[in-house]
Amino acid sequence: MSGARVMTAEDLELAERLNVVMPQLAYQRPLSQAASCGNLDLAFIQRDSEMPRTWRKLGNMPLVAVITDVTGKPAGPTTWRSTAPLIAWAEIAILHCAGTETGHYAHAVQIAKTHLCTLLIEAPAETFDGWLTLLRGRPGLPIEVIR
Repeated sequence: MSGARVMTAEDLELAERLNVVMPQLAYQRPLSQAASCGNLDLAFIQRDSEMPRTWRKLGNMPLVAVITDVTGKPAGPTTWRSTAPLIAWAEIAILHCAGTETGHYAHAVQIAKTHLCTLLIEAPAETFDGWLTLLRGRPGLPIEVIR
């Protein structure tokens, strides 16, 4: 599950096993289950990953790209290599403030039913405003904010 690639069936099976072993990750389950069922593709973006060029020419399978700025040392949007291309790619962005209600994964599944390119960003309180400012800088990008 590294880089900026779409998760494979093996990745999704591992994620499901982790959800069982680590119940604190169960909030992610709706998204991984939707991907396992073939309803969408899922990618967790790493800080130093480039956005694959193939994502610009998607077919008709929705893709949810997840940035988790809450692991390691949160540093905000300028520390992610593919921030600008992902924001340009996204049809809609979901910005979730970590530590609040965890329904954002289920919400992303619903949004993916009508948007092929969904960007989900999990940000801690200290970088949340930086992410929001950057997202608002793209004219016409719908942003769902969960605080």
